[in-house]
Amino acid sequence: MSRWLKRLLLIPPVTLGVLALVWLVMQREPPERHPLEERSVAVRVVEVFEAAVVPRVLGHGVVEPSRVWEGVAEIGAHVVEEHENLARGAFLHADTLLLRLDTTDIELGISRAEAAKAVLEAQLDELERNVTNTRASLVIEERALELAEAELQRQRALESRGTVSQAVVDREERQTVVQRQAVQKLENQLALHPASRMVLTAQLRKREAELASARRDLERAEVRLPFDARISEVNVRAEQYASLGQVLVVADGMDRAEVNAQVPMDRMRRLVPATKEMVALTPEAVAAQLEALDLKAIVRLTAGDMSIEWPGEVARMSDLVDPSTRTVGVIVELDQPYDRVVPGRVPPLVKSMFVEVELQGSPSDPLPVIPRTALTGSHVYLADEGERLEQRLVEVAFLQGEIAVIAAGLETGERVVVSDPVPAIEGMRLEVTHDDLLRDRVQREATNRDEPT
Repeated sequence: MSRWLKRLLLIPPVTLGVLALVWLVMQREPPERHPLEERSVAVRVVEVFEAAVVPRVLGHGVVEPSRVWEGVAEIGAHVVEEHENLARGAFLHADTLLLRLDTTDIELGISRAEAAKAVLEAQLDELERNVTNTRASLVIEERALELAEAELQRQRALESRGTVSQAVVDREERQTVVQRQAVQKLENQLALHPASRMVLTAQLRKREAELASARRDLERAEVRLPFDARISEVNVRAEQYASLGQVLVVADGMDRAEVNAQVPMDRMRRLVPATKEMVALTPEAVAAQLEALDLKAIVRLTAGDMSIEWPGEVARMSDLVDPSTRTVGVIVELDQPYDRVVPGRVPPLVKSMFVEVELQGSPSDPLPVIPRTALTGSHVYLADEGERLEQRLVEVAFLQGEIAVIAAGLETGERVVVSDPVPAIEGMRLEVTHDDLLRDRVQREATNRDEPT
């Protein structure tokens, strides 16, 4: 059979198959038609509200005592006595004797200084008596000089009349000169007495100063606490030698603590309103600026499921800005960090405890507020009056916690979508549910200035 004949034999079966397929299509019933219905997407919405938002900034820092006292050895001596409870962590009252140093050498020095002082006082007394005696002798010698000069004049008068010889006159003149020398000698002694008194007085003052210093050293032999404190360091014990200038004991004050909270600089700007007025950073101006900010501080300790808060006070700003973390230090002080202790529940604010510090400023001008979850980049989705999805561009003033404060683009009462509409097609129909719990939580965070619990 030729090749062409084989091809001709294939034509009838193919033709029959095509005819059968056409017949089946023509016999099939058309599909049932239904009218098109628009599907609604379920979303949760929150109404936009206007609020004067309380700016909040979080920082972290380490608790330190406001006062740290170092007991420094002001004399070098052996420790002969120590307090029975002197140890790290001990709580002791003000004026408690911590250490007593050996005072034997000091007491010997006091005895030597007292003896030297007594000698100088006796020498001054002797000098005063010598002055009195010299003045009395001077009176006598001056009278004798007057008599000698009178006798000399008389002898000269007799010699001029030829009654006595020149030798007699010369003898009287020599006696007068001798008497003048005696008077001059006494006058010289009186002239030297003030200088001698000054020398002895200076030496006496020196001895008195040495005696006062020795007596102060006697007081410095006792190391006492200046205020109620907790011992944090002990560097010397009984029977050990304390060198001059050595730090013997370190104690932390218990009445006040402070936290150097590190706060990001960009967030710190929320608490400081912008102004065009120039300010000189004098102590008075800085204090006035801090008072005008009306900052409130809450110190918070979080450990596991435990969260404890203490009220704080913004005392000052740190003098340094950390260049690596771009944070500024805010010094927050707390009164009586050991007073609210509940064993097993509320610990004291002890040194080196890592805490969170929340700073709260004055409320801002009223602005629209929405949940932060409603933001998608720089726009939000809204449910319009016709229950359809609308996308809108907004200008965000700032973000804080769960809230977003809007500078422009939204009005009070509009409904923002807080769930994820998938797919998000502008104009699609929505099935709206109001999330009242989220709205209440956001409103509370925006307006409240919380008190520590």
